[in-house]
Amino acid sequence: MPPKRKLTEAEEKENTLLKAVAYARSNPTESKAKIARSYGVNCSTLRRRLNGSQVSRRKAKVAQQLLSPGEEASIVKWCLDMADRGFPINVEMLQSMAKRVLYFRDEQICPGENWYIRFIYRHPEISLKYTQYLEGIRVKQGMNVEAQKDFYSKLSKLVRR
Repeated sequence: MPPKRKLTEAEEKENTLLKAVAYARSNPTESKAKIARSYGVNCSTLRRRLNGSQVSRRKAKVAQQLLSPGEEASIVKWCLDMADRGFPINVEMLQSMAKRVLYFRDEQICPGENWYIRFIYRHPEISLKYTQYLEGIRVKQGMNVEAQKDFYSKLSKLVRR
């Protein structure tokens, strides 16, 4: 599992607001102002979220993104599959896959130069890797029982497909 990325202040506020919304929906008789104070969020923002008139910034920006959420999910799955097979992706591979998805959608646009940075930010479960040569010591350290079990379980899963 990849290491967790540190949340930004905006993401922490959004998570707190989501917790407050969940609590307010589970306790509809409790005062919205009291819930907002206890969670440290703005009362009017909490009310707008509960009424459905305001969505998170991430959801509001989905229409402006180059790929749909389903297309992005398929690229993430491809990235994780490639990593499981021992082929970590790089920037060129990621942008090439995005171009291929857009080509099948008959779009004449290409991802921008820094598209991959925002894509990886939206999907912290993937990360770019730079290939390195294995040294003898690293090979010996990597050949433990757990690493072998993991390798063969992934191999059997791949063969079953």
